Amino acid sequence: MTADADNTNEQAASKASNTDACEVLQKWIMAPLADVLDKSEMLEKHKTVQDWYHCPTKLYQLSVSNGKLIGREEEPATADLDDRMAAWIPDMPLPKYLRDLSIDMIPASEVHILSESTDPEPIHPALVEVHGEQFFLKVVDMNQLQPTKREIHLMKRMEKKGLHEQFRMPKIRGLVTFASTDKKEKKKKQNNSSIMGFLMTAISNPTPLTHKLDPAISQSQRDTWANECARIVKILHDNKIIWGDAKADNFMVDDKDDLWIIDFGGSYTEGWVDPELKETEEGDDMGLRKITAALHDPEENTFDPNEDGEDGEDDEEVKGEVEEMQMQEEDARGKKAPKLKKESSLFVTEVVSEEKAIRAVSSSAEVEEAGEEKKIEAPEGASNRKRKVDASREDEDDSSKSNKRGRKE
Repeated sequence: MTADADNTNEQAASKASNTDACEVLQKWIMAPLADVLDKSEMLEKHKTVQDWYHCPTKLYQLSVSNGKLIGREEEPATADLDDRMAAWIPDMPLPKYLRDLSIDMIPASEVHILSESTDPEPIHPALVEVHGEQFFLKVVDMNQLQPTKREIHLMKRMEKKGLHEQFRMPKIRGLVTFASTDKKEKKKKQNNSSIMGFLMTAISNPTPLTHKLDPAISQSQRDTWANECARIVKILHDNKIIWGDAKADNFMVDDKDDLWIIDFGGSYTEGWVDPELKETEEGDDMGLRKITAALHDPEENTFDPNEDGEDGEDDEEVKGEVEEMQMQEEDARGKKAPKLKKESSLFVTEVVSEEKAIRAVSSSAEVEEAGEEKKIEAPEGASNRKRKVDASREDEDDSSKSNKRGRKE
C-alpha cells in the first residue's frame, strides 16, 4: 500500500470517526431528556401551525453526577427566554400594497400540519391542511423579507393576467397569521399587518428538475421539459415579468411528469446566473440556456465532483469553469453551456452555500433512445436590454400617484 493510499484511508477514517463522535455526543446529551421528549405534546400528530410555533418551552440544566449526565428543569421560563424563543417565530409586516390585494387571511390555529421539511433549515411545517384541503405552506424567511413580498405580489399579478391558465404555477390561497395573547401584538394581528407565511397550491409529489438531469430518463421526455421551460419563460417576458433566480431547482416535476415553475422571490444563484444579470431578462435567459443544455445532454453538461477525487481536489477546475462561464457571452442558440456539478446539492464553487446550490442526480445508466432527437427551442426575442421589474416600487409609485391626484381634486 502506498503512502498516498495510507493518507486517503486515514482521512476517510478520521472523517467517519468525527461524524460518529458527533452522533454519540448528541445522543449522550439528549439521553437524560428522553422521557420528557417521549411524553411531550409537541410530538402530537396533526397539530396546528399556531401550536408548532407557540408550544410550551422548558429550560433544562445539564450536569454530571458520579459520571452520569443529569437533566434538571430550571425555574419557569423567564422573559429573557421568551424573547430568545420569539426570535425563531417567523413574522413579516404586511405593507399596504399587499394588504390591498385582498388575499384571504387564515389564522394559524386553523392550519393543521401534515408534514415538515428541513429544506431550508430549521425544520418547519410544509404540507398543511385547512378545512379538508391540502396546501403548501411557505414560511417567511426572517432574513429575506423583500423576496417574500416580491413573490406574493408577482404571483397575484400573474394570476390577474391569467398566466396560471397558460402554464402550471402554484396560486396563492391565503396569508397565515398568528394569534397573540400580548395586547399590543393582538391589536397588530387584528389589523392584519403581519403574517408568518402564505398558502399555495400543493404540487403532487414534487421533484426538483435537477433530479431529472439524468440520461436514464428518455431523451424525448427531457426535450419536452426543455421546450416547456423555454415556453414558460417566454410567456413571462412577453408579459413584462422577470422570473429571477432562474435555475433547474425552481422547476418542479409532479407525479404525472408535468412541469411547474416556482419561486418568484428574485435574486440569483451563482453558477446559473451572473450577479450583474440578476432579476433581468438576460439573467432569466442565461439560466434557461443552462437548464435546457443540461436536459438535452446530462452527460456532457453535468458532472459529479466525487468521480474526480476527494472533496476539494477539483476546486481549481471548478473555479476555471466559473471564470470561463462569467467571461463568455453566449448566443441564444449556438454555444454550449458550461458543465454543472452533479450531486445531491449542486453547484459551483466552494463558496456557494448549500441553500444556493443546484441539485442533480448522477447516473451511470445509458441514454434511452426515443426515436429522432427533438429540437430544443431557445427563448425567442432574447433582449440585450436589462429590464428589471421592481414589483413593490411599481405598486407604491402607482399608489402615490393616485393619492396625489386625490388631494388635487
